[in-house]
Amino acid sequence: MPSSSPPTGRGFPARRGPAGKAGFAGCAPVHVAVYKVICYSERQMPLHPGPMASHTVRGGSMTILGVQNILEILRCIRETERVIGRFYRRCAETWKADEAFWLNLEGEEIKHAQNIEEMAELIRRNPTHFQLNRPFSIAAISTVITGIEQNIDQLNRGVISRERAMVLARDIESSIIEKAYHEIVKTAELAYLTLVRRVVSETLSHKSAIENKIQESAAQPLPGK
Repeated sequence: MPSSSPPTGRGFPARRGPAGKAGFAGCAPVHVAVYKVICYSERQMPLHPGPMASHTVRGGSMTILGVQNILEILRCIRETERVIGRFYRRCAETWKADEAFWLNLEGEEIKHAQNIEEMAELIRRNPTHFQLNRPFSIAAISTVITGIEQNIDQLNRGVISRERAMVLARDIESSIIEKAYHEIVKTAELAYLTLVRRVVSETLSHKSAIENKIQESAAQPLPGK
């Protein structure tokens, strides 16, 4: 189990699987980061002070600091969606036989980033309709972004196989990042909740499509891949 110290983005122990094997398919950087987000978000660890980390809740609504905090978290998650899209784009460029599959995923991630910006705009317009529901580590989100960028670099250097790329994609879609933005905000605002449900539904579809693609790839591997 991870220690009780706050996430730093480095030196976090790998999750162990059966017979002491490392979990998350070899612990690529993104997997370690995602595991950190899951651990610290689900245990509801407090945010550690940072430029936008302070928040105060008064009278059932967020103060200015609370609004800034939640908007900064959404901004980071929106950037994560964009980086995931870049990863999918690079996969499409690398494996032309799967180009349509990867480009479809990229397009969905771009839409998710737009959806999250719409959520942020709803909060800006009516901040009293939203409450900070649970803390979330901005540092951990940044570590996830760094991990995905490292995976993109590995794609550029040709050190990630087609099958490995699919496993990475599946794990990204399974991560807490893809669903955390609706857990940090408490609201009855229908427009916000509709956007949340849309992205969650599409993310589940992505995961299913990737799982099917992994099985298809195992049954019919590309020559030389």
